Amino acid sequence: MQSSIESVDSGLEATERVNKAFEIIANNINTITIKIEEISATMEEMTAGVQQTISTVEEFNKLAQDFSANTEEIASITEEQNAAMEEISSSAMKLSELAEKMNKDITSSLNSR
Repeated sequence: MQSSIESVDSGLEATERVNKAFEIIANNINTITIKIEEISATMEEMTAGVQQTISTVEEFNKLAQDFSANTEEIASITEEQNAAMEEISSSAMKLSELAEKMNKDITSSLNSR
């Protein structure tokens, strides 16, 4: 009978040890689950940050392209203005030459009378 009691006591002790081991395992699983949830939340935040960065880079790229297009347009307008100024300068020189010739002709005509 004593050996049966010892066997039962031994079985109870073994059961308690197994229960404690399962409690430790369950606590560790809960801790791991919490850590996984924290990591998942952090990854979602990082993903949102990366998406925001990509959006900002795309906006910057569009602004750079717009700036480049505007710069090309300004360069084209400047070239057109330079060409127009050269034409105006050339016309002014011709007008000056004509006025000088006309002045000489008038002076010559008045002097010959």
